Amino acid sequence: MSPKTRLFIRLSVIIFLLGIFSFSIAGLMGQDETKPNDGTDGSENPKEDETLPGDEEVFPKPKILEQEMVLVKSGQFIRGSKPEDKSAEVSEQPQGKVYMKAFYIDKYEVTNAMYKKFVDAKSHTPPRHWVDGEIPFGKENYPVVYVSWSDAVQYCNWLSEQAKLKPAYSKKGETWKFDPQADGLHLPTEAEWEKAARGDEGFVYPWGADFDKLKCRNALSNIRDLTFANDYETGKSPYECHNMSGNVSEWVNDWYDWRYYRQDPPPERNPTGPDESEKDSQGNPKFPYKVVRGGSWGDFAEDLRCAMRSSYPPDYTSFRIGFRCAKDAKEGE
Repeated sequence: MSPKTRLFIRLSVIIFLLGIFSFSIAGLMGQDETKPNDGTDGSENPKEDETLPGDEEVFPKPKILEQEMVLVKSGQFIRGSKPEDKSAEVSEQPQGKVYMKAFYIDKYEVTNAMYKKFVDAKSHTPPRHWVDGEIPFGKENYPVVYVSWSDAVQYCNWLSEQAKLKPAYSKKGETWKFDPQADGLHLPTEAEWEKAARGDEGFVYPWGADFDKLKCRNALSNIRDLTFANDYETGKSPYECHNMSGNVSEWVNDWYDWRYYRQDPPPERNPTGPDESEKDSQGNPKFPYKVVRGGSWGDFAEDLRCAMRSSYPPDYTSFRIGFRCAKDAKEGE
């Protein structure tokens, strides 16, 4: 074979190998012209299960529930229980009529979102289940829990302070609007709470005489946990208050005395509970506990009655206890 022929063959082989190598590189580095380079498969819509670089899943923010106050008109209501009443406790007896002046009370239990404004404005210690001071995800409209009686009082006082300011109060770029009637907010007295819960006729439950597990969040509910503060529309009280039975028990203003209804004569007009200054024979406070009313999501029928009374130390906190506020009505309302 001549030198020219051998040179020709070698050059042909080299050119052939270079062609194959170039085609492979193009296949690896080039763009498949049959599919667009926009994250789609060529159809009008991107693949639903494919997340593009830089995309993040966005959750819609819940509509924040605004507090409302309802008017409870002046007049008598039936307080307590009769001895023959089913599940009646000694502390609820005797039953009697009590006159109450007109007042306002929150339609809903105070929610996490409402309480967060107070925590931020006053640098108040948040409830212990808020991680890094933030409301648990999706729980903005749930009633706030892990609040002591003192926490609840401070919230009412703070909200009253805001009502004394100009109609709109700005904080961190957010405008908060307050009802001018909010001035003078306080925890409801035990009698105010009970009248708002059972109405003038003395219902056993906010909705009537018989327990109905579908009208409140309770131990027999399919979900044993809190629910929204505006849930259970059919379980409202005669004064339109939500969750007066179930969901969370609620702090009220009074000190607890199991014999309070048994006084002679019994308190019959705007009772406010026993005198906290009273001492026992050892010089200790005679009434060291605050009253809690309403029953919670973990309670059964007997503890969800409007007349049921419980008590805890004022610094106690629980995942079953929240609160709502009240205020005196103006004369003539």
